[in-house]
Amino acid sequence: MVAGLGSSNLTAQWVQHWASNPGQQLLFDDRSGWLSAGEFEERTRRVAGRYRAAGLAGGDRLLLSAPSSVDLAVAYVAALRLGLVVVPVNTAYQEREVAHVVADASPAAAVVHDRDQAAWVAAASARSIPVFGPEVDLLDGPADDLDEAAADDPAVLLYTSGTTGPAKGAPLSHRNLLASAEAVGMAWQWTPEDRLVLALPLFHLHGLGVGLVGTLTAGASVVLQPAFRLNDLLDAVDRHRASLFFGVPTMYARLAASPRLAELDRLRLCVSGSAPLPVDLHLAIAEGAGQRVLERYGMTETVMNVSNPYVGERRPGTVGFPLPGVELRLDPDT
Repeated sequence: MVAGLGSSNLTAQWVQHWASNPGQQLLFDDRSGWLSAGEFEERTRRVAGRYRAAGLAGGDRLLLSAPSSVDLAVAYVAALRLGLVVVPVNTAYQEREVAHVVADASPAAAVVHDRDQAAWVAAASARSIPVFGPEVDLLDGPADDLDEAAADDPAVLLYTSGTTGPAKGAPLSHRNLLASAEAVGMAWQWTPEDRLVLALPLFHLHGLGVGLVGTLTAGASVVLQPAFRLNDLLDAVDRHRASLFFGVPTMYARLAASPRLAELDRLRLCVSGSAPLPVDLHLAIAEGAGQRVLERYGMTETVMNVSNPYVGERRPGTVGFPLPGVELRLDPDT
């Protein structure tokens, strides 16, 4: 794990690692191929300059909604490097849901993947704002003075419906994301040699805050997939010699029903979250693939909280123990 590099700013820590390992394979998708750490630094720097040329400045909010890709990861990290606050939006949202987020968050610009979304954002905005695609194909601008956000400055504003009412924005700071990524990195023994196959969307905390941010903080690499397709996932695990997979119970149910289930034994760690993993499903994967899925628990408002142990018993139907730096209190009245 690449921790303790002397910065509490999320992107400043990443940039230090990229500068020391510019040739490392960092991100992959089928369209872009592999992007090295040095190439990723250059691309995120250039896109940050383009945001600035479009009139954006630190503290402004940027709505982001597109399928997972290298371009989307660049757009996201470039925004953080400039000190923007990213507002991820579910790609399945329809006009009413998009309008609610736009009205509540008041983004200064938006990155979206289709014309309908662009039209919905424009219609809901109280002012005219720039809307562009994940490639951020804009005029270049000055790309200096990056990676200067304070540790407690907001990095993302994630909308969650909770239990009642319309979705509400939960702000997370650079410090929140970094502390959580370092905690799971320690707990799961995440190292620069690890490679994650990530089929989770980057508009949810699981894919964005745990998968992508965790990978970059560990100095590891990630294979991004736009959606969960079982054969594509297992082919990528084999082709890229992946060591990690993070999924949700519905993904594990499809894997357990597949004749290719045993191929999960190529991975050193499978993690499940976002919903309880049924005990019988946990046991079926253990029997069919030799994988004791590690279940953990977090919330949009708090990032990661608890995890089953990497070394030791991973008890089915439980979420484990507090992560490093986390304190929990059990309230008998709730």
